[in-house]
Amino acid sequence: MIYTSYRVEVKEALKGTPSSVVEVAVPGGDYEGLHQDVAGSPQMSPGVEYVIFYWTGPSGTNYIVGLCQGLFEVHTDASGEVVLTRRAISSEVFGGSGQQPERGLTLTWQDLLTALGRGGAHQ
Repeated sequence: MIYTSYRVEVKEALKGTPSSVVEVAVPGGDYEGLHQDVAGSPQMSPGVEYVIFYWTGPSGTNYIVGLCQGLFEVHTDASGEVVLTRRAISSEVFGGSGQQPERGLTLTWQDLLTALGRGGAHQ
């Protein structure tokens, strides 16, 4: 199994007390001429701000929760509100009746804080 490691600068912690830089491992990537794609595995880009939900395995390695489910890009909309978006997964998914369900997710920063029981303002 090939993993790609991302070093992420922590701007604010919503839970826990991570160090100022956290490394997360994501399944898939390139290694010694080999390439592996893993459906649903997130990809991150330099200079993009993210909200990341991660867990730490027994080996001490950090993994994003639920692959792409635990990674949100941070944007500011035209009204100045902070909005989090989660990209659609990389493989086709169909519901029980054959319809293709909604695959991405958008929520506001305030909605996230409320869902986490923090309801306060962004620091």
